[in-house]
This record gives sequence, structure tokens and C-alpha cells, in this order.
Amino acid sequence: MAEGFANLWLENNQVEGWEVTSAGTLAGEGHQTSQETVLALRDHGVDYEGETKALTKKLVDRATVVLCMTSTHCIDVASIADDPSKIEMLNPSGDMNDPVGCDQSVYDELARTMLELIPKRMLEISDRPETTQE
Repeated sequence: MAEGFANLWLENNQVEGWEVTSAGTLAGEGHQTSQETVLALRDHGVDYEGETKALTKKLVDRATVVLCMTSTHCIDVASIADDPSKIEMLNPSGDMNDPVGCDQSVYDELARTMLELIPKRMLEISDRPETTQE
């Protein structure tokens, strides 16, 4: 869901040269994105049909910034990162609930939260010197 909304922000703000990838600390590789996620994104104008991706050291080390949904995720990611300083919470105010196994209303609520949060975080990140394009 975060990947879909982040890519929407990039498109709407005509930001080029960025790559957004979503990966899970416990995700299996190549499973279809949940129908609940697809529906929640579609309700906000995002067409997304992706596959799950497992988080790897290579992905973490290649990233400029890694945003995590929970503090536990941050700890897990920091344990494999060459540069743990680039690991941050998606929501600086605290953990976000994982909707896996919940009904559509929980996914929809998370989508609304992400739709507010992700543009703010993307703007903050885009203002950093390491992400500013020349």
C-alpha cells in the first residue's frame, strides 16, 4: 500500500529518478498483493497489482531511506543494514498496525492514514540534500 501511494505522490509531483519498493521483513517472495490492499488503493485512484517481496540486505543497502511501519521492523532492518542511520519510521509518531488477517475496513483505515502520511514524508525526504536532484 505504501509503495502505491508513494508512487502516486511521485507521479503527481513529477519527481523523476526515484525508485520506491515495498518489501517485508517476514514476506514471502512473489505472492499476489492481498485483494484488500488492491481494493483500498483502487478506492483512492491507485491501480496496483504487485507481488510480495522479501526484504534483503541488498535492497536495504541500495536504498537512500528505508521507512518502516513499526519500531520492531526498524530494529530488524538495522540488523542487516550497512548504514542504520537511513532507517526511519514511516509514521514518526509511532507504530502502524499491520492489517494482515483483518477485514476490508482495517485496510481502508490504513489507506486513509497512509494517504495523509506518505505525502508529508515524501516531501520531507525530497527536501533532504541526499535526495535533491541537480
